[in-house]
Amino acid sequence: MVGSSTWKKGVVAVRRRLGLPTSVAGNAPSPEAPGLDTEVEPAMLRVLLTHVENCWRQLGETEPHWSVLAQPQFKSHQIVENGGSFYASGEHDARLFTEAANRSRVTLPLRGTCFELGCGVGRVTMWLARSFDHVIAADISSSHLSVAEQALREGGHRNVEFRLVNRLDAFDQLPRFDSFFTVIVLQHNPPPVMRWLLQAILSKLNPGGIGFFQLPTSLPNYSFNARAYLAQLPTDGRMEMHALPYQSVLNVLYETRCELLEAQSHEIFGIPNSVFLNFLVRKSTAK
Repeated sequence: MVGSSTWKKGVVAVRRRLGLPTSVAGNAPSPEAPGLDTEVEPAMLRVLLTHVENCWRQLGETEPHWSVLAQPQFKSHQIVENGGSFYASGEHDARLFTEAANRSRVTLPLRGTCFELGCGVGRVTMWLARSFDHVIAADISSSHLSVAEQALREGGHRNVEFRLVNRLDAFDQLPRFDSFFTVIVLQHNPPPVMRWLLQAILSKLNPGGIGFFQLPTSLPNYSFNARAYLAQLPTDGRMEMHALPYQSVLNVLYETRCELLEAQSHEIFGIPNSVFLNFLVRKSTAK
């Protein structure tokens, strides 16, 4: 584990910046939110992941670009004339990573491999590919990946490797990497999947590696009961919005030996009384 004093120091600094209570009791993670399931047995986790895959594969077959940025100009019948602005928008999200690193005075491992979770149709991937020597672009949807591969190929990017991650063991098979990036992706997974994904991916981060991820830690009147959810799985293929409590994120960082460098608000429109955060973390080099 990361040294308890280092872990506490990072947590206290970020909590102070966010206006949260700064007390951190003990040397181990705290209990996670009661009444909100963040961990389930592997069999249940596999069912949840398959549900997410089915939803996003269907969206990728019908509205791949709009499913990434839900704006009318990115619907399939308008994407030909608006594709340029769609892919240009990815620069902003990629820049969030570099700006966070600059604020924390850390150097991104640009000569190494960057793992992107939820690459979608390659909107941000092409910008990451301009900065990092190698990018592993992963998605749960095969239909999105096929669009991304074509877009990156047409853009002349040859340093991107595409991975379909639609099974738990697909993450075990990933190579280690030097940085991790994902935005507007984790929020579409139920909390147990969100927590598991973070744990699996940050475990693959090399010592000293830098991770940047975004997720909601609080949504109005949100709760999640895994058994009740599985008993009535949504079948309409709509995008879902979920949250992972802040303490759950801290616990994953502790478990994966990651230091919290920064947590900043992420602008999300249309969801009042919610908390969306961008997290910047660094993997410990201590043995």
